[in-house]
Amino acid sequence: MGVIAPALVFLFALALRLIFIHQMKDTPFFTEFGVDPAFYRGLALEILGGNLFPEEVLWQHPFYPYFLAAVYKLFGQDPYILRVVQALIGSAGCVLVYALGTKAFGRAAGTVAGFFAASYGFFIFSEFTLEADFLSVLFGMAALLTEVSARR
Repeated sequence: MGVIAPALVFLFALALRLIFIHQMKDTPFFTEFGVDPAFYRGLALEILGGNLFPEEVLWQHPFYPYFLAAVYKLFGQDPYILRVVQALIGSAGCVLVYALGTKAFGRAAGTVAGFFAASYGFFIFSEFTLEADFLSVLFGMAALLTEVSARR
């Protein structure tokens, strides 16, 4: 697998996500937290405060509050930085879509799949929201790629 196509998929995906984040930064959606994002944020702050195993952590996606706590610990609680980190992870997920498509169906199919994933609006939006759903692409593609690689 060459380096140029996955790098282009990553850069294209990241550019679209950063443009979206920039366009949304002056809207109420940027700083107002809905029910689930506020719940996750509260758990992350509780984890940062020393309660590493809050009772509510298993109510929904258990990994995401720890992810948020780690980002908050490393970079502070700036919603812009958090969204950039999520955009980087989402862009990496698009590269995994490329890799899976290439492994399963060839380079042309992988490239098309990677660029479709990079420009898919729902992926971009879910990486913008402060919810765990955006991790599904990354983890799902990693699992599928592992399975396909093990069978070949």
